[in-house]
Amino acid sequence: MYKIMLVEDEILVRESMVQNTDWQALGYDAPVACADGREAIEKFAQVHPDVVITDICMPFVDGLALAEHIRAQDAATIIVVLTGFSEFSYAQKAIKYHVNDYILKPVSPRDFDQLLRRLAQELREREQRQGMFSRAQYADEVLKDHVFQSILSPDTPEEDLQAAARNAGIVFGGELHIAALAEGEESDAAWLVRTAPQLEQSCAPCQWRLAGEQTLVLIFSGDETAELRVRAVSACRQLAQKLDEDAVTGVLVGVSGVHAGPAGLRSAARDARHALGYAFSTGQRLLFDPELSKSAGSLHTPDCPAVADIAACVQTGDGTRALELTGQLFSLMRRRQVHIDACSAQLEQLQVLLTSPLSREELARAPQVMPVLHRDTLEAVRLRFERLEGFLLQRAATGMDSPASRCALLAMRYLQENYANCDLKLADVLDHLGVSRSYFSSVFKAQTGQSFVEYLTGLRMDEAKRLLRETGLCTYEIAERIGFVDPHYFSVSFRRRTGMTPREYREANR
Repeated sequence: MYKIMLVEDEILVRESMVQNTDWQALGYDAPVACADGREAIEKFAQVHPDVVITDICMPFVDGLALAEHIRAQDAATIIVVLTGFSEFSYAQKAIKYHVNDYILKPVSPRDFDQLLRRLAQELREREQRQGMFSRAQYADEVLKDHVFQSILSPDTPEEDLQAAARNAGIVFGGELHIAALAEGEESDAAWLVRTAPQLEQSCAPCQWRLAGEQTLVLIFSGDETAELRVRAVSACRQLAQKLDEDAVTGVLVGVSGVHAGPAGLRSAARDARHALGYAFSTGQRLLFDPELSKSAGSLHTPDCPAVADIAACVQTGDGTRALELTGQLFSLMRRRQVHIDACSAQLEQLQVLLTSPLSREELARAPQVMPVLHRDTLEAVRLRFERLEGFLLQRAATGMDSPASRCALLAMRYLQENYANCDLKLADVLDHLGVSRSYFSSVFKAQTGQSFVEYLTGLRMDEAKRLLRETGLCTYEIAERIGFVDPHYFSVSFRRRTGMTPREYREANR
């Protein structure tokens, strides 16, 4: 059984975690529960826990100070921080103290159990590795793990990264770096560990590490750009060939360009992860970020179907046209090799527009289409959306005979087409439909669950979020594009709806 310490200042949350978890079944002794970081520091030396799960904002001693203390005492203790969304950027700084993971609150019992199972599996794998090393060697292995976690994090200062590499005895072998990430399923971890040393021997100088359970990180280093590229590309092609020979189908390999210096380590790792996002549209397993980034196309062109048009066709019952436009959208994603981030943004907006008229009960019955993951095939996601559209078309067909349904559907289509007009008023919709204000208000609320203003604001805010994620437009430019005359009022409305300012939303979704 593994020892675990829970540090949470909210007594109801702490007691709920203690009482609602089957600790023994998950492989743990009963947890040592602490009300704050100060109490945890006092008990740490006595308990020597394998895992510490701590809230990040607490009185006396917060979660980061606790993590710093623990890491100074023991390099091997697994530390996980609990954080609310508003504290997310603060939590990311915890990587400086070699925090292993963080999880957003509120945490469901299911997610908490999954976290504990994953940590127990990591501890078992550590025990297997520890059997191969002396205690001193094993401590070095843990330090190396922390260095690679820092490379994958955007928040560790360069000087800390350099010092951590020196302390762990890691020598990269040059000032120039190329990173590769081989990412698979949990079942692929053993294969990745067996294969990595072979690559290291044939392509030295090369450093590798298994980050988590399913991501192999390879860092190729040198002082000559051309030689480094040849060596790294050769190694990654060997890896892809080995994957094919061993019929390992779930692993994707992303490769960066050449980057210089300590900061280049992080940039290379970031670009290698970015490369994995092209698997969705290309169907390839070996993905070179520099080439794909240059050749990738855009969905923001006149010939690309607008998601608002697809949603409008579905909501008005034109199934043939809706499926035709959906097929065109996915076809362009494939032909233009669009990155998964751009595809996901469009598909997320389409899902919002498609499902906005549904009640909570109908949403629970509707086919699930998001999120889109790297390993998802474009065809599989297209079929998911077509199933959702079929569900909505069937729903629309049962209610289209009603004048109230037709009125609401036509109103939604009109608003989707005209929401960017800053002069748009309810009177314009009433004139377009030829109905009275009282009749419209009652049927629109009944069909959509929202008032005219709520629905219009929702359309505008969804477009604002897309523009904040995908463009560098200033706040006042976005406000103009979505129908707000006053940029300040737009910012106030955005924060009221999302809990964040436009700037905070953009930074959180970079």
